[in-house]
Amino acid sequence: MLNRIFFILTALFLLTVTEVRSEERDTLFTAAKAKEISISSSNAVISVTVNRIDNGSENYYYQTSVPGAKEDNITTVSIVKEISDISITEIDNRDVEIHFLDSGENPMQFIFPLPDPANREVKSYIGAKNMDFGIKLSQKGRSKWTLVSDGLGLGWIIPVNATPSLPSSMGRSLEGAWNIILGVRWSYGPHSISTGLGLNWRNYVMKNSLYFHKNYDESITLNEYSIGMKKGRSTLSTFSLQIPVLYNIGFGRHRDFSFAVGPIVNFNTGGHIETRYKFEARDYTVKTYNIHQNPVTVDVMGIIGWSGLGIYARYSPMKVLRSSTGLDFSAFSTGILLWF
Repeated sequence: MLNRIFFILTALFLLTVTEVRSEERDTLFTAAKAKEISISSSNAVISVTVNRIDNGSENYYYQTSVPGAKEDNITTVSIVKEISDISITEIDNRDVEIHFLDSGENPMQFIFPLPDPANREVKSYIGAKNMDFGIKLSQKGRSKWTLVSDGLGLGWIIPVNATPSLPSSMGRSLEGAWNIILGVRWSYGPHSISTGLGLNWRNYVMKNSLYFHKNYDESITLNEYSIGMKKGRSTLSTFSLQIPVLYNIGFGRHRDFSFAVGPIVNFNTGGHIETRYKFEARDYTVKTYNIHQNPVTVDVMGIIGWSGLGIYARYSPMKVLRSSTGLDFSAFSTGILLWF
């Protein structure tokens, strides 16, 4: 009889151990301390935000939801300030467990069932703002690698060191850029280096009575509009794939301020001239391609930023067009950056 009872108890113990060992725990986030944690949930959405990780400027964002679900009717479970020993873990693709110590070092734990575990969306990343895109690839101590996308820019550009002189209008000559569509960032404390693939568009607009003209010998000259041509506007445009390598340092109490500088390698894949004018009450548009832009150029960029908004200056010392065009100029641009 005792042997039978011992056998049953042993079997139950082994089943329990097997079940515990088979439980999969995926730790999504840990931190020593943070200024605040906010936890919200509904039947379709669970959201967690950890603010000011380790007294820095970065936050952690976690959200799991049913596809297409909206954050309507979310119930805020808790907002707790000055917390420590934080961990967020998904268990067996079934629950999410949130554990931390409050300001009095009292342990607090929340466990929520995941909404529709087999068909759910998950966002989990560290960034300065909730609009930031960033996926942590790896972290060791204060050093970490993150997948990033940032730097939507709009600026004004002007030719410099031009031969012959280019009376271009900086007020109408625009530059558009997406500094990094997809790239990586290595960071260590307030320091970081970012690189990736981006895009750049530039439009040099002529003013006065001149327009860009490509001749049969492939040269580009500045010609005067003929008598009777009115409302002329001539634009030389270039398009580039770019690879920036930018060093960034954050400073200030919460590192809201930042400064970045570095080179940008441009692969100038496209270019054309477009001239519009009116003649005898009719509108005309002339487009010319194959303008022989320099295939590869290198720029230098500097950025001053605050809380996701930046002001940049970018100098292009190399010539925009090949020497065979006879139009020799470099470029300088300045403008604003969003999502920086």
